[in-house]
Amino acid sequence: MKFSIQTRTEDQLPVITLQNETEQVSAEIFTLGGLLNAFMVPIDGKPLNLIDGYSTQGDARTGFTRGFQSVRLSP
Repeated sequence: MKFSIQTRTEDQLPVITLQNETEQVSAEIFTLGGLLNAFMVPIDGKPLNLIDGYSTQGDARTGFTRGFQSVRLSP
């Protein structure tokens, strides 16, 4: 499965999006601690996010004190 890579800046930190146009699958990674914040797959022709992530990296930064959402990527 081939993925394209897009990077944008949000809350002064990079956000990386991996996308496979053929399969309509994408992943959003917050560089704040390496969080897999979204993993989108098509279900009945509509995208479904399988990760209960944060709305922004700023939300993730403050949300760590309330509990943990998302998936942490570790080697």
